[in-house]
Amino acid sequence: MISVGPFKVQKSGETIRPGLNKHLNTSGGLTLMIPERLDPENSKMIWFIAAGPIANFILGAVTVSLAVIFSGAETTPGLNYALYFLFTTGIVSILLGLASIIPSESDAFESDGRQILDLLRGGDKAITKQHLTVLSVSILNGTRP
Repeated sequence: MISVGPFKVQKSGETIRPGLNKHLNTSGGLTLMIPERLDPENSKMIWFIAAGPIANFILGAVTVSLAVIFSGAETTPGLNYALYFLFTTGIVSILLGLASIIPSESDAFESDGRQILDLLRGGDKAITKQHLTVLSVSILNGTRP
């Protein structure tokens, strides 16, 4: 599921359904991915969780680099808008990557950094997260509890 503001796109099986996001706490944006396997290993879960911040950093680096490369070209109003868009997208992506990799938590959500840190530390909290992931996958696949 991907949610941005009042809009969301959700994949169920092979069907992709657009819709409205009716939850205020996720109105800023949310991406939810569920692993396909029922028994993910810690090392694979770490990469699974880290994919979001990594994607933010890659998008940021690419868009800022493109903005810098094309900033030396002959300027036109259209190019100026495109460069502004590229640079802004890049900076926001890098800031989002930094914000998500810093370990923090709120009432309902944990940052990617907090989840990765918990998995690296191991223990009961990591095992509980693994069990919750298995439960989530089972429920989303239609298995009754």
